[in-house]
Amino acid sequence: MVKRTPLYSVHSKAAHMGEFAGFELPIWYEGIVNEALNTRKDASIFDVSHMGRLIIEGPESASLLDWLATANISGLGLRQGKYCLLCNERGGVLEDAIVFRVGEERFILVGNASRRDFDLEWLIAHGSKFDVSVKDFSDSSLMLALQGPKAEERLQRVCSEDLSKIRRFRGEWARILGKEAFVTRTGYTGEDGFEAIFFSLEGAESIWNGLLGEGFRPAGLGARDVLRVEAGLPLYGKELNESVTPIDAGLFFAVSMEKGGFIGKEALAEALREGGRRKFLVGIRMEEGGVPREGYPLFLNGERIGEITSGTFSPTLSTGVGLGYISKQLEPGSAVSVGVRGALRACRIARIPFYGPKALSPGASRQH
Repeated sequence: MVKRTPLYSVHSKAAHMGEFAGFELPIWYEGIVNEALNTRKDASIFDVSHMGRLIIEGPESASLLDWLATANISGLGLRQGKYCLLCNERGGVLEDAIVFRVGEERFILVGNASRRDFDLEWLIAHGSKFDVSVKDFSDSSLMLALQGPKAEERLQRVCSEDLSKIRRFRGEWARILGKEAFVTRTGYTGEDGFEAIFFSLEGAESIWNGLLGEGFRPAGLGARDVLRVEAGLPLYGKELNESVTPIDAGLFFAVSMEKGGFIGKEALAEALREGGRRKFLVGIRMEEGGVPREGYPLFLNGERIGEITSGTFSPTLSTGVGLGYISKQLEPGSAVSVGVRGALRACRIARIPFYGPKALSPGASRQH
């Protein structure tokens, strides 16, 4: 059965709807390109209530999360968050998520919509050995993403807390339009912005409409996907899966090998001893017409070396861009080809992110 977010009735009247991860969600309102460009120039609002949200609490909640997550969760300060991965024993990625500490013994894990059931089952199964409780509160809460260079200015008008004091990957309890929310400086677009979790569904439509009244324009999953590819951000099921390690995906910054044991640590240590990466996640930028799409093959001097995992036309850069895995380590700028409907088209290996502050810093790692 297809699921719906609390704002379905609002979206269905104004947006083109489609299915994603078992949900019927807004794909676009006024057009994907316009919505992506508005996020880059002004501020957009996304309904991301389909994403998974778990509360983990109890005396051993930090210990459980340290065992399951690659990051040092016990070292988080109050209202601090961290991007992390959950791995299997072979070091393959089971999920990527953000964990926030909202109390001394209380944490919120925000994960992918496609992994909601898995996340709950995984934490409950491993949590049975710890003094913790795990609760899925996804369906009883509203989650909105407010993204763009003017997001702070527009949100501040209706927010009780000083948003300028919330740093990247930090959060604060606040009231937005009179409703309590946990507001974090995070996002999935490559822009500055906030994600707000409202712990009550009461007044969900009035919150959405109130934020539209402050100048936020609605954006759907189409623009969200374009923006995250431009920002070089991976998506579970595309760039990430159980056969990919954090090393392969260029996400080793999210792994703390210095902390105690965690699931997958030994496999990752062995991979590092053997040279690290078995494959390389790279950016692809088209040199001629065409858009690289998922599954399109990549070639170097006629030899197939990999394939595209995500691709789109970038309205910000006015060209086709994509993410993909290759079997050889190639420097940015290297000429390769992508197979587009049977024809080879010229493209180059590009630094990721394609867009954003980190795109100006050579060798900078990506952040979720």
